[in-house]
Amino acid sequence: MKEKVYQNIFEKGLIKSGDKVLVGVSGGPDSVALLHVLYELRQELQFKLVVSHLNHGFRDKSAEEDADFVKKLAEDLELPIIYDKWQVKDYINYYKLSPQQGARIQRYKFFEQAAKDFGATKLALGHHIDDQVETFFLRLIRGAGTQGLSGMQFIRKLNNDLLLIRPLLEVSKSEIKEYLQTNKLKYKIDPTNQETNYLRNKVRHEILPVFQDINPNINERLLETMELLKEENDYLNKAANELYQKSQVDTGRSQNNTKPLAYQGQERELLFCLKTLQKSPKVLLRRILLTAVYSFISKTDQEDRHLNSENVSKKHIDAVAKMIELGLTGKEITLPGKIYTFIDTRMISGQSKQVMVISDQNLTSSYAIQGTKQAELEVPGWTYWPLSNMWLYSYIKDHKSEQSSHYHKTINRNSFEATLDYDKIDLPVIIRNRKVGDRFVPLGMNSPKKLKDFFIDEKVPRNYRDKIPLLVSGRGEILWVIGYRINEQYKVTKDTRRYFCIEAQLSEY
Repeated sequence: MKEKVYQNIFEKGLIKSGDKVLVGVSGGPDSVALLHVLYELRQELQFKLVVSHLNHGFRDKSAEEDADFVKKLAEDLELPIIYDKWQVKDYINYYKLSPQQGARIQRYKFFEQAAKDFGATKLALGHHIDDQVETFFLRLIRGAGTQGLSGMQFIRKLNNDLLLIRPLLEVSKSEIKEYLQTNKLKYKIDPTNQETNYLRNKVRHEILPVFQDINPNINERLLETMELLKEENDYLNKAANELYQKSQVDTGRSQNNTKPLAYQGQERELLFCLKTLQKSPKVLLRRILLTAVYSFISKTDQEDRHLNSENVSKKHIDAVAKMIELGLTGKEITLPGKIYTFIDTRMISGQSKQVMVISDQNLTSSYAIQGTKQAELEVPGWTYWPLSNMWLYSYIKDHKSEQSSHYHKTINRNSFEATLDYDKIDLPVIIRNRKVGDRFVPLGMNSPKKLKDFFIDEKVPRNYRDKIPLLVSGRGEILWVIGYRINEQYKVTKDTRRYFCIEAQLSEY
């Protein structure tokens, strides 16, 4: 077994020199064998080990005995140990979860915290071939696609700092027992493993023996099936990822400047072209939606991340897919973790476009804007406009600067960038949304026009008009309808001495 584990570690890159590896040890035969074989390989492969054990609070005396056993095991091997006792029952009752589901969520939460405390980048667990087969049946019974039926993988990302590794995944239970016996290793047996009221135990003790009686090589056949499913799943994931990139909407963000660090990492929404999604095969659409949803879940706190990822089900994804298929506007579907999905019409690079929105904020509730909102523009500097989730970057450019002779000929070609004659503007410059009676002289025209009529001519969706930011002078004159046109009266001419430059960037986060 030691040679097989070494080969898996080496070929699959499970552990590298210098790694700190946290080992989950329950005290049972699988985790004891895993700890021992990693202990035997640690010097040759040059990595460090730490033992971790969680008492879930389900059992009293026997659970304490298991904890004492693991502590003694770590002490004998002269390894550090991270131990804790949690009352998982309280968590299960609060969230109305099954004991297995609640224990798994809390256990992984404990592992992530323990790894962080120790500085470990790998979490090693003792899953083996027999676990793989049992998991196949469990997922088949509960319902799963190719992703779930592909089985457990040798490596899985838990968070940005921690990888879950399974060095025993190609080792059978019989090989583990033989290894324990050969090395005279003691271990504990959890009495609840014999109780068939738990589904996994029922599969292990009642269902699998029936299949093994029909086909003694059932484990090998199922492993071959899982490998085929994995290959097909990998192909579908690749196709879905390509379609994900193709269907994401380009909002025309400027790449010239970096947003303030204070706003980085605060995701707001993802936009996808509705028509592209409607043409997508359903098998790929589901994967696109799951990828988008999990991108928000991965940013939630540790406990919510595990809980919400468990609770997002096929029925949730199918409901969103149906909304896309029918093009249902005005409908919102809220997924576990307060992730909001709805169809909207947005102005993208000056054009009206129907998009599928997935957001961690209830953006539809902000459509009805009460009154006028405004903020003073930082000159020079960054200003955030929350109604459009937009940053404005402004600065002043002197006409004597390099390339100024042709600068005024190339301006205002981008609807999200504007250059105005700074000396004509009364300060301060204000950002606000529209109000009754607004009018301005659009670039290229000679007389004022009502802003309402301008929006109608530009085919701006009605529910979007209140959110469009306006740049207004200290005298209240509209300088720029951001994303559309500047005011003719403030355009740059050959007599301009100072250029007032503004760039609007829809937030990427």
